[in-house]
Amino acid sequence: PRQLASYAASLIRRDGSATQLETPDLLGTLAWEPQDGSGNASRAVWRSSSMSFTPFSGADNWRVQVWSEETGSSVVLGTASDLNGTDETPMLDAEVVPTANAENAFFASYRKEGENWVPSVLAYDLDAADQDATVLGEGCYPAATTEGALWAGDVASLDEALSYGTLYRWDGSESTPVFSVSSEGDTWSISGVWASDGYRAVSFSSSDATAGAYIGIWEGDFERCVAWLHAPAPRVIASMNDEWIVWGAG
Repeated sequence: PRQLASYAASLIRRDGSATQLETPDLLGTLAWEPQDGSGNASRAVWRSSSMSFTPFSGADNWRVQVWSEETGSSVVLGTASDLNGTDETPMLDAEVVPTANAENAFFASYRKEGENWVPSVLAYDLDAADQDATVLGEGCYPAATTEGALWAGDVASLDEALSYGTLYRWDGSESTPVFSVSSEGDTWSISGVWASDGYRAVSFSSSDATAGAYIGIWEGDFERCVAWLHAPAPRVIASMNDEWIVWGAG
């Protein structure tokens, strides 16, 4: 705990034993803090950000890594510095957890386009280190599926925060819309996307924060709506498999 540079991503098993997925560079000048990740018994993907002992600047100098059980080692798939040529990439106003299928890891970040910063959904080939990202489009909240990924696009504004009006499906080569959100009065938008092998979940938030958030759960590839859940918080962070969906709300 006294050495901030010593923190490392790890797998913690049900019996309490742990496997460290990376070896921190304790002699280096840049320390990385593991933050959000997802995975299964054979692979884990996670994001970390460089740590600074100076006052918080609002930048997110992130990197995305993958660990394979087959090789027993981890590699860096991509970084904010590689994407934008700077360690001052702004933070998205959303918590994005990297997800992966058998071929790609998915993440979202601000991306520099000329003088503008654009929220972008990124894909990284799991078999290539330090690569250029494939940009799925302007948006956020990627969720890996067996066939590709789901993500939220059509950027709008919600109480000075970014919001998204259309859910897209990426099949490995192109993205097509699944559905769009429209409402009268208070504006509703997509504020989270999650997927498991057999289910899909999307959260929706309102411009009226007191309305909370709704989570819709669908069976298959949106073939049948299974349930609607309400959370009192305006935004939720969730995770799901084929048996459970769990979420935090404020």
